[in-house]
Parts: sequence; C-alpha cells; structure tokens
Amino acid sequence: MEEKLENDCMFLAIELLTCSSGMEKEILNSYPNLSIDLNSLLEIKEKDTIGAEEIAFLLAPILAEPITQEVHKSLTQQYKKALELYPFNDFPREHLESRFELGFRYLMIGELEEAYSVLEIAIDQFEKKQYEISKLLGNKLGNEGSHLYLRMVQTCLKLGSTQPIYCGKALEYVERSKARSTLRLLNLRNVRDTLDYEAENLNLMKLRLKSLDKKLTNLKQDILNEIGDLELEVLLELEDSNSNSLMDKEEIDDNELMGEDNLREFKEGISQIEDGLKKNQKIISDLNKSIEFHEIHRLITDESTVIIEWYFTSQKFIVFIVCSHFEYPVVWQSPNNEESLDQLSSWCLNHLKLYYDFKNQWNNSIELEKSLQDLSKLLFLDEILSNIPKECKKLIIVPHCFLHQFPIHALPISDGSLFTRFPEGVKYSPSCKLLQLAQQKSERKKQPQLSSSFCLAIQNPTQDLIASDLEVKSFSKNFQYLKILSGNNATKDSLVKHLNSKRASQFNVVHFACHGVFSFEISGNSCLKLADQNLYLSEVLDLNFKEFNLVVLSGCETGLVDFNGLTDTYTGLSSAFLCAGTSSLVSSLWEVNDLATALMMNKFYQHLFELSSVNKGSVAIALNKAQQWLKELTTDEFHCFLNTSTIRSLLETISNELPIGKRRILQASIQASMKRHPHPFADPYYWAAFVAIGY
Repeated sequence: MEEKLENDCMFLAIELLTCSSGMEKEILNSYPNLSIDLNSLLEIKEKDTIGAEEIAFLLAPILAEPITQEVHKSLTQQYKKALELYPFNDFPREHLESRFELGFRYLMIGELEEAYSVLEIAIDQFEKKQYEISKLLGNKLGNEGSHLYLRMVQTCLKLGSTQPIYCGKALEYVERSKARSTLRLLNLRNVRDTLDYEAENLNLMKLRLKSLDKKLTNLKQDILNEIGDLELEVLLELEDSNSNSLMDKEEIDDNELMGEDNLREFKEGISQIEDGLKKNQKIISDLNKSIEFHEIHRLITDESTVIIEWYFTSQKFIVFIVCSHFEYPVVWQSPNNEESLDQLSSWCLNHLKLYYDFKNQWNNSIELEKSLQDLSKLLFLDEILSNIPKECKKLIIVPHCFLHQFPIHALPISDGSLFTRFPEGVKYSPSCKLLQLAQQKSERKKQPQLSSSFCLAIQNPTQDLIASDLEVKSFSKNFQYLKILSGNNATKDSLVKHLNSKRASQFNVVHFACHGVFSFEISGNSCLKLADQNLYLSEVLDLNFKEFNLVVLSGCETGLVDFNGLTDTYTGLSSAFLCAGTSSLVSSLWEVNDLATALMMNKFYQHLFELSSVNKGSVAIALNKAQQWLKELTTDEFHCFLNTSTIRSLLETISNELPIGKRRILQASIQASMKRHPHPFADPYYWAAFVAIGY
C-alpha cells in the first residue's frame, strides 16, 4: 500500500507541476476524493524551489485515505493519458510505470481482461528492451520488473478461477520472471556488454591480423630482395659472402618463422573469441525463449511424475502442481494474511543466521530435525501433497527465493517422508525452463552404460580433506576409465586442459571432491578451491561441461544460491554448471561432514551403477537411496562396513599416506561416529545436505 501511495502521489505531483497554466483545476476534478485548495496549490507551484517530490509529500496524507472504485476508474483515465505523454521509446521507465499502474487499476475495478492486456504489453516491452532500460536506469527498474510479473500472475489467477487456461498462463509468467532473473543474475546481466567488448576486441584483432599479414608479405618480399642481393654478392665475393649469406639467410628464416608464429597466434586468438561469442549468444538465446505451459506439461514424461513449483508474493505463497492427470495446473494458495508469511520468513532468517554465525558448530547449535518439522508445517506441506494423485511417485521441486536454501526433500510429512511418498526420486530444478534445457541436452547426449563410462575426478586439491581420498578411491573401481587430478596436480589449467581435450567426449561424469565456498555478500565470488587458484562461478560459464551427463560437487555449500527479498534470484555454482552444459548435478546446501560425505558418495555411485545409466531420474533415485541408507545405518552396520576387505584396505592405504596429525583426525572422526548410537548419521546434518538438480 505504501508503494502504491508513493507512486500515486508522485504521478499526480508530476502532472500538476508540468501541466499548462489553467489546467490544474481540471486535473484536480479527476480526483473526486481529493479536497485540495486550488489557490494553495498554485501558490506552491509558483515557488521556483519546489519540485515534484515536495508536492508528492504534501499530497500523501490526502491520498492515504481509502481509494474508492470511482477513484480507481478516474486513475485509469489519467494513466491512459500518461501512456500518450510518455512514449515508450523516449521515456521507457515512465511508460512502463504508467502501464503497470494502469494494469493495477483495472485489476482493482475487476476489469481483468483489460488488466491482462495492459500488463501483457508492458512485459513484452520490458523483455524486448530490458538490457537497454537497465543500462540506462540501473537495477531499480530490474526490481520493478519483478512487480510487473507479480501483478500479471495475480491477474491470471483471478481469471483462472473461471477460466482454468489462465492458471497455465500464470505459471508461464512465473517462469518468464525466473528466466529473466537467471539471465540477469548469473553474471549474464552484462553479457551483452561483454559481447560488445569482445566483438570490438575481435575487430581490433582482425585489423592487427591484416597488419601482421601485410608485414609478413613485406618481410617475404624483403627476403626475396635480400636473396637477390646475396646472389649478386656471391658473384662478386664468393668466398666471403658464403659465410655471411648463410648467417643472413638464417636470420631471415627466423624472422619469417616469427612472423608466421605471430600470425598463427592471432588466428587462434580470433578463433577463441568467436567460439566464446557463439557460446554466450547461445546461452542468451536459450534463456530468452519463454516456456509455454504446453511445453511445461511435456516435461511430465509419464503418469508417475509431478512438478511442484513455489512462487512468493508479499502476502502469501502460491504453489503450482503439474502432472499428467490434470489438463491445467492445480493452484494452491497459502492463507492470505501477512502473519503466516511472516512466520515462515522469520523461521528462514533465524535458520540462516544460526548457520552463518556458527558454521563450525552449526550442527550442535540447532536441532535440525525439529527445525525441519517446523518448516514442513509452515509450508503446509501435507495440505499441498493432498492435491497430488497417489499414482505420482516421482517429484520435481521448483523452489522460489529463500526455499532454494533448504532441503525440502528431507522435510517430514504426516505419513513418513517425501522419500517414502515419492520412491522414484525427489529432485530439484531452478525453473521449468532450465529443466527443459537440461532435458534437451540429455536427449542429445548418448546415454552410455555406466560400466563402460569414463570419469574425471578432482581429488583433494588443497590436501586438507581427510576423507576425500577415501571418497574418490572407493568409487573409482566402478568406472572403466578414471582420470584423477589429485593434490598439487588439480590445477585450473589441468582441469581446463582435460575438459577441452579430445578425450572429453568420452567422459560421462566429473566429480569435484574439493572445498566449495559460497559468498553470500557477492555470489559471483562463490568458488571451488583448486590447487593453485579458485574456480569462480563466472569462470564455470566459460568451461565446457556439455559432454558430461553428470557433475558431482561434493564440497561444502555448492548448492547455495543468492536471494534477496521476493526476487527470482538463482545465482550459485549449481546454476553456473547447468548453464555450462551439464544435464544433471549433485550439490550441497551447507558445510558437510567429510566422513559422512565419503560414505554417502560411495553408496551413491553403487546405486547409480545398479541403475545401469545416467538417464532421466536415475541420479535422484541413486542419491535418495544413498541418503536413506546413511540415515538408517546402525552402529553395527557401520562397523561391518568399515571392516569389509575393500574399505579396510583403502583406509589402511590412505592412513599410511597421511601425516600423523591428519591420520589421528581421521581415526578420531571414525571413533566419534561409532559413539553415536544407534544410528550415527541419523541427524539430517549428515545426510540431507545433498540435492539432485536437473534432468
């Protein structure tokens, strides 16, 4: 309401300030609920020092009174005039704000079709020129853009109460908002600036190439002239010129080779820039194509799959349920009051504050199991699930804003857990659009038998992860070929070299057993720690992961994302890897336990190989089974597992390679786990952090 009041005051103030002399009375007559003395207004307007903001401040107390239907109708006429006063091409921000307000007024007086039409045009205009608008006006309009989509979603849902097709339209606009934000916030916000820069750089390099080519031609001509002169000298002074000519000839040959090397180097530079331009343009093109509801419905490949997508407004949250059993999405809405949303927001903020303030003791400072029970109730999870047919056994979760931070798959429900309710796997996707792209990438790739698969593994680059060697070596036997970049060899250059090698097309899985760091202040600074330097989020986008069916990020915080208020932000390492080409991903939501991660990853690959191939849903099934196994593992079973010949041999080998101090840390971690009776890893802290994302 305060935001609407501010907009109304400013709009009326600008109109009064800029109108022709004598028009003030007519304008005021358009606002029947305003009792403003005309003479007082004219006196204010005559002051040279006063502007629209001062007039808006004076108007605020008057406009704060409840606005009647008649006033809303009157305002529609004023905002129509504003559209003529502010053409979009000349005044993009003012035009869009006026169109947004006009749509809102139509919504308030119940003219829903008109509201839909006005907002549809506004969003189309915004999307076509959002880059130019954002460049001109900064992030303010980018944030206002979110309100455009929010208002359209509300309009569609009101229309959907009698025309279900509009429920599908509402979901389309939720997706369009997320696609816009993904493009803007994945360090692609300035990608067109980058493309402009690279294109300019490319042109400069081509000019230099022409110059170098000309120099090389001149050099060759000089060589011919030099040789001609040398032949003349040979005729005049045969003996003396022989040695000199050979020396000069060698120097000329070196110059020619240097010129050809420079030419070759420039051509390679041009080729790399052109490849980068094509890749970035492809990312932009893919994300800019909005997904329609019939395409979302096609993501449901069988009768057992269901998609649940969350969407938050300022007063409530909305859940869209999509499955083959319904022609249009089922829409569930939380109670329309700020109290329930405030309770949910408070839970989220308190939970995150505890985590960020006490990372090292986080698992001891919070009763995670009890906390997740509270979250399940605040999300009305049982009520939402009651709308899903029992035949649905496979769940795809599409969170919104802060829900990206939490393990929804681990939330308890009245009759057990989501694992038992959806035995064919629970997985995530940032949006249906990214799920569609992952599906398309997966369908274009070969789906090899894992028994004949190749894996590239990054193993303990910083040499301080005690159990990561156990993690990698325990699953290495499953792959036909495993290339391990370990310790000091796990450099950025080495990783890039293997990703760009001819053998890359043979790899199916890449596994990062290394530290991950999420930067909450600047999400673009989130990174994976390699031996020599960090691999930052923005750099991941420049790498080639399109050949990989699966990327596993077993380090800490690799699945966390940036969020700010009720925006559609999804900025994190996971999103970067999806955009870089992988179709399936496993990542973590907090700082994970080293030993628990090693045990779960061993079981994860075991279940994945039992499913034969990395295809639709198999990653989620394998991960969920591994999490259930770790959660239910008893102390006796853990003891037996450690004493199997394979694991015992691995532990002995790894322990012998460790310095005494780290060897004692590993032994102490195992002993501490054995003391947690009867289920040493039952707490969600140990098993719930990892999520399966993508197709």
